[in-house]
Amino acid sequence: MSVLGLVGCGLLGGSFALAAKQQDCFSTVLGRDHSDSVEKTAKRVEVIDDVWSPGVSVDAVCVAVPTYAIASVVESLASEIGADIPIFDVGSVKASVLSELKEVPSNFIPCHPIAGSHTSGPEAAQADLFQGSVCVISPTESTNRELLDLVGKWWRVVGSRVITMSAHSHDEVVALTSHLPHLVSVAVVELLMSQDRSTEDLLGSGFRDFSRIAGGDAEMWRSIFVDNLDNIRVGFQDLASRIEHMLSLAESDPDELEQKLKRIATFRDSINGE
Repeated sequence: MSVLGLVGCGLLGGSFALAAKQQDCFSTVLGRDHSDSVEKTAKRVEVIDDVWSPGVSVDAVCVAVPTYAIASVVESLASEIGADIPIFDVGSVKASVLSELKEVPSNFIPCHPIAGSHTSGPEAAQADLFQGSVCVISPTESTNRELLDLVGKWWRVVGSRVITMSAHSHDEVVALTSHLPHLVSVAVVELLMSQDRSTEDLLGSGFRDFSRIAGGDAEMWRSIFVDNLDNIRVGFQDLASRIEHMLSLAESDPDELEQKLKRIATFRDSINGE
């Protein structure tokens, strides 16, 4: 019997647990969460088979907690389980987690599955969440290569394409592809909150698509914004200058603005396979 220990029973961890069990990577999932009610819900919806009690042996551990808590959880687990048991996370920030660890355990495999939903909690978990996704793994010099390969195999089995990238490079890229877009989305929704409610009559599908991610888990996104602040700030400054340039073109050279918008639309279609 192969047992997965799950720390944090929300969307990402719960989805991995469902998928990994469905694909026979593990026969049993034991979970723990800082919330007793989340543990009960996770068991009720069969994300976990039972609560993971201290001292009970597992064969691997998935850490699915907000990024600010990952390092402390990993350090605690490293003293609880053997060095031959892989510990891997699902956090969307890597460098800050590694810097907070006094010593990076050789059995810790930093991972970031690029998948998600605006919904959260164990009831939102989906066994097919990672189908067609990418999972970034950011090993360190001390990483156990056998455990690295094993964790990579599990991510591929649940549907992800696995790529390897340094923690710093990963954080720079996701600041632009994920964290900054989320920040802009919530800021625009906040702007709407300050307007007359009659503006809600004019909300089209484009706004609803754009603003959907603003409904994400607040605790998780607070942690991401704090932990990847420097990269997000650099991206925001670049974004602000590009927006200002487009507004200047609208005033001084509308034809050039139109050509720029066409180039941007063509690029956008190319990265979406359209």
